[in-house]
Order: sequence, then structure tokens, then C-alpha cells
Amino acid sequence: QSPSTRDPNGERMRVVSPSLAFAMPLANQFLLSASLVHDAMSGASPTYHSALSGASGKGVHDKRNAGDVKLAWYRSQQMFSLGFAASRENDYSARSYSFGFAQSTADKNTTLQLGLALNRDVISSVNHVADHEQKNGHEVLIALTHNWNEYTLLQASLSYGKAKGYFNDPYKVLDSRPNQKEQGSVLLRANHFLPSAHAAVNLSYRYYQDTFGIRAHTLSAAWQQHVGEDWVISPGLRYYTQSKADFYFDPPFMSGYVNGQTYSTDQRLSNFYGLTYGLGLSKQLSNAVSLNGKYEYSDHKMRSPGLLPMRLQLFTVGAQYRF
Repeated sequence: QSPSTRDPNGERMRVVSPSLAFAMPLANQFLLSASLVHDAMSGASPTYHSALSGASGKGVHDKRNAGDVKLAWYRSQQMFSLGFAASRENDYSARSYSFGFAQSTADKNTTLQLGLALNRDVISSVNHVADHEQKNGHEVLIALTHNWNEYTLLQASLSYGKAKGYFNDPYKVLDSRPNQKEQGSVLLRANHFLPSAHAAVNLSYRYYQDTFGIRAHTLSAAWQQHVGEDWVISPGLRYYTQSKADFYFDPPFMSGYVNGQTYSTDQRLSNFYGLTYGLGLSKQLSNAVSLNGKYEYSDHKMRSPGLLPMRLQLFTVGAQYRF
């Protein structure tokens, strides 16, 4: 997959991200799955809000290698899983350990899921502002899935996370954030199959908030249209909006700044909204092989003065082989 962003001045960021996923049943009760991904990013440094960045004027070049492995054990009405994930960049490394449990009713129409993840991150910036700084946290998830009828699937989930450590952006001189953050979210989903149209509609809503002061809403809708026996066309739309962090300040950078207080000019913490349009296409070549592709275009509008809109194009191509 190869997303890219462009601003009105012609500056451009490009990311190429090949990935590989694998899943294999073991002894009829276990499922082993794993994935690998490599991200290569290049382009010009963001302007204005990143003018004090240690990379500003030199461009951005970075690579990330990541992978995960998960072993799940399935019983008649239960599932247990253990997982490990790791990621490494030039200036950032992360590890995550996870545990999952699911319990289904006797008729398999309702399933309760519980999840726990422990995260361990180390930040060592190339400008030596951050030298082996750490950020550690945990996340808890509870979800309930219910088959309303033969055509409708409903799901609701709650998540909570807490982390302590280094949250600053070491490449921004005036960036001083709290050393801990709590976050929570609510996710509602509904999938409905339309037999007469040979199609399915997927709807979701997510609410997010954290102790940085950010409140975010995400609405999404997707349509999966089966064409013949082998083709599926999937248009989709997603709307996202968020409030700014309590310690975010608009340019000019020094406006309102008091020495020693929490302060950030990171545009990702600003007040903005965005629309994403997508179109996916998949083709079943045989019982074992399928191909898929997707195009997405995102347009983010900043409500803060002095911030340019951000536009993103994402191209994804993939293949699946069952053996």
C-alpha cells in the first residue's frame, strides 16, 4: 500500500508499506497467525508548525519494521489467545503483549470478549533530545457481539488505556506535554445483509476522549455489493472530527506561552475534521486465491488559523491464498 499527502504548496510525503499476513490452524483447536510490515517514508518536512523541528529543512526519511504473532485456543464456547507485537524505527521502538478471552452462549448468537494489552515504548531521537526515554502503558477492552437475526450482526465495545512516561515530540523545541495520559472509547457497529440486493451495509460510530482534552467522533458507512459470483465492490465514507488538546497553541509559536507550562504546536493535537471517501474491489479467482484493491482519499480541514488542509491518498493492493 502506498499512501501520499500533498499540501497546496506542492510539498509531498510518501509512504510505501508492503505487508504479509499468515494464519494456520493447528490440531483443530489452535490458530497461529502472524504478520510483517515494512514502512518506508520520505518527503519534505511539514512547514510552519514544524519550523522548529530538528528535521525541518532536511526532509524526512524513515523506515519502520514491525511484526506480530498470536496463538489462539478454541474450545466449544470459549477462546483464549496470547499475542506479541514489536516495532522498530530509527528513533522509536515498541513492544506489546496481549491476552484475550471470549465466551459464547450455547446457541453461539452472543459472544463476550475481554482483552488486555501491555505496551513498552523507548524513544531515542536522532537529535539526542530524547535519549532512551520510556513510555509504558496498558489497555483493557470489553466487547459484546450479538446475532440479532440471520441477517444482522450488532457489536458494542468499551476500551480504556493509561500510560506514563515520555509523550513529547523531541523534534519540536517548544513541546512539553503531560507525562501521563488516560484514554477511553466507545464503539458501536451494525452489519446488515440485504438478500434481495445481494449486498451488505456496515455502519459504525466511535467516541473517544482522553485527559489531554481531546474529544473525537468517527462515523463510517460502507456498502459491499456482490456482482456475479466472484466480484465485490465496496464504496465507503468516513467522517472524523476532534477538539484540540488543552495545551495546544496556534501560531505564532510564542503567543500565550508561559515558561514551564505544558505546551505543544503539533498540528495533530489541533481542532480539525475530515472526510474520507473509499472504493474497494475484490475478485475471487478460485477457491484458494483472491485479489483485492482499494483507493481512499482523505481531506482534513483545520479549524485553527495558520494551518493548511491536509490531503491523503491511499492505494492498497493485496492477494490472499488459502491452503
